Amino acid sequence: MKNLSSVNTDWLNPVLVKEVRQFFHNKLFLSLVGGLLGLQLLLLFIFNLTFDDWKNGSDAGKIFIGIDTALMYVCVFGICAWGAMQRFCTERSSKELDFSNITLLTPFQIVAGKLASTLVIWVLVAALCLPFMTAAYFFRNVTPGDILSIFGIGIVPMLIVIQAALFCGALGKKWAQAIFVYFCFQIVSFLVGVAIASLFETKAKWDIFWLLQGGGAVMFLVLFAATVELITPPFANRMFVLRLLLVILMIPVLGVIPWAKKFSQDVQMVICCFPLGIFGILALLNCCDRDEPGGRVLARVPRNIIGRICHYLLSSNRTGGVILGLLLLAVFGGTMAVLGCFYSKSLIMLAFGVGAYALLYSELAIILHRAIPQIPGWVLFIIVFIMLGCMPMLLSLEKNTQAYDIFVSPFSLFNVKGKPHIFDYHFWIAPAAAFLAGVPFIAQMILTFKDYRAPGLQE
Repeated sequence: MKNLSSVNTDWLNPVLVKEVRQFFHNKLFLSLVGGLLGLQLLLLFIFNLTFDDWKNGSDAGKIFIGIDTALMYVCVFGICAWGAMQRFCTERSSKELDFSNITLLTPFQIVAGKLASTLVIWVLVAALCLPFMTAAYFFRNVTPGDILSIFGIGIVPMLIVIQAALFCGALGKKWAQAIFVYFCFQIVSFLVGVAIASLFETKAKWDIFWLLQGGGAVMFLVLFAATVELITPPFANRMFVLRLLLVILMIPVLGVIPWAKKFSQDVQMVICCFPLGIFGILALLNCCDRDEPGGRVLARVPRNIIGRICHYLLSSNRTGGVILGLLLLAVFGGTMAVLGCFYSKSLIMLAFGVGAYALLYSELAIILHRAIPQIPGWVLFIIVFIMLGCMPMLLSLEKNTQAYDIFVSPFSLFNVKGKPHIFDYHFWIAPAAAFLAGVPFIAQMILTFKDYRAPGLQE
C-alpha cells in the first residue's frame, strides 16, 4: 500500500489550507452556521404547522426555497465576504502578516487561494441547506428548474460581493469597509433587484437577465485582477493585466454596436453600462498610476516598434494610460459613426459622452497631481468629479438654471430632450475637451518614447 505521506501535495495552494483552517477556528463561522441551521428548522416547523393553509396555494414551495436561499446567502455574506475581508485587512495592515512580504507565492496565488477558500466554505454552507430545500417538494408545484433558478440568481452577485470584499481587504485600511458596504447596497443590490424583476415579470426578460449575469461576471474578473495588482509590489508592472483586460472587454462592446438600435430601450441602457465601466475604470487607473515606468517595466519592453508602442500604452505610466483611453474613445466613437449609430439616436451615445467626461476628469486630476504631488491622484479625481460633475448640478437647482446648459457636468447629457443624435453639440463638448487636454500627454509620449526601451538597448 502506498504511503500517504509520500503523495505529492505541492499542487495544493497553501493559502487555501491556511484560510480554511482559520474559518473553522472563527467564532463567527460557528455562530452563523448554528444560527442558519436553527432558523431553517424553525422555518420548516412553521411551514409544517400551516401546511393545510398552503395546500390551495401554488407558491408555497417557491416561497420556502426563496426564504431558505436568502438565509443561506446572508450566512455566506457574513462568513465568506465580511470575515474574509476583516482577516485580509488585518494581514495587509501589518508587514509581519502580509503574505506578499513573507512568502514566495505570487500575488495571483495569494488571491486565488483566498477566493478558493471562500468557495469551499460556500459549498459547505450550501450543502447544509440542501436537505431543507428538498422539503419544498412536499409543498407541491415546485420543479428542479424553480430551485435552480431561485438558487442561481444570487451566484454571480455573491461572487462579486466576495471578490469586492477581498479587494477592500487588500487595501489594508479600516475605512475600506465603508466602501464595501456602500458597494453592496448601491451596486450589487441593484443588480440582484433588476435580475429578479426581469425573471418574475409577467413576460420574463431573459435578455436583460443574461446581460446582467454577463456584466456581473465581467465585474468579477475586473475586481479579481484589481485585487491581484493591488498586492503586487509598487515597482512591478501593476497596470498591465488590468489595462489589457479592459481592452479585450472593449471588443465585444464594439461588436454589439451594429445591433444596438434594434434592442429595446431597457436592453440599450444595460449595454451602455459596459463601455461606461471600461472608461470609468481606465480613468481611475490613470490617476492611481505613477508617472515613470520604472526599471522592472523597462526591462520587459519588446524590441520591435509595434511591441514597444503596445507595451507603452498598457504598462504602468500615466501618459500611456491617458493616451490608451483616448484611443479607445476614438475607436468607440468612430465605430458608432461608421455604423450610423449617431444618426439612429441610439442610447449608446450616452456611454460615449459620459466616458469622455471620465477621461477628461482623470486628465485634470493628473495635471493637478503633478502640481500638488502631496495629494494622491485618486483623491484629486474625486475632488474634480465633485467640483465639476456634482456641484454645478446642485447649484443649478437653486438658481433655476437648466441642467441641459451645464457643460462641465456629465449629468447634463441625461436632460437632453429625446434621444441623442449627431447634431446635438452637447455630446461633442466633453470629447473635444478630453482630446484637447490630452495634447500635453501626447507631446510627452513623442518626446520620451525614444528612451522607452530596455536599459541594455539604449541608443
